[in-house]
Amino acid sequence: MKLFRLCCEKEVEYILTNCTLQGVDNFFENDNKKNTHKYIENKRYIHFFDNIINVLFLNSIKGNYICVYDIPDDITNDNKKTGYYSDFIKFNYKCNVVEYAINSEKIKYKYLYKIYFISDDLDFDYYPDVNELYSCLTLKYDFEKQKKLELIKNKFK
Repeated sequence: MKLFRLCCEKEVEYILTNCTLQGVDNFFENDNKKNTHKYIENKRYIHFFDNIINVLFLNSIKGNYICVYDIPDDITNDNKKTGYYSDFIKFNYKCNVVEYAINSEKIKYKYLYKIYFISDDLDFDYYPDVNELYSCLTLKYDFEKQKKLELIKNKFK
């Protein structure tokens, strides 16, 4: 399943340098005012969205990145819950947003699919369609394309 995560430059550099997501994960406490996740004490988690538009609920400013992961369904199925966010247009009401909090031990570097740079402001005063959001992004890395090229190269060795 394709999942999306907002990342700062430091996080992207760390992931690409170390080829792991261990170190960008966090501990979380259960808080039913923020979400419906049931975190296990002393386990680290990474949060994702299943819709790229939902990164707008975060502080998705120009200069950050959106990382796309292709995570197996058997991992995502048990981690789908609801997060509560202020709407990103007028900030005057709470929205229920599908999000995934996945134990970071289950997230492998090879799941990283694409990395987009937020090259234009994502300051919408309406709910944009996906194409409008992608028009503000610049593709920086396409790991799926690299993997296909490696398969082709290895086939002819």
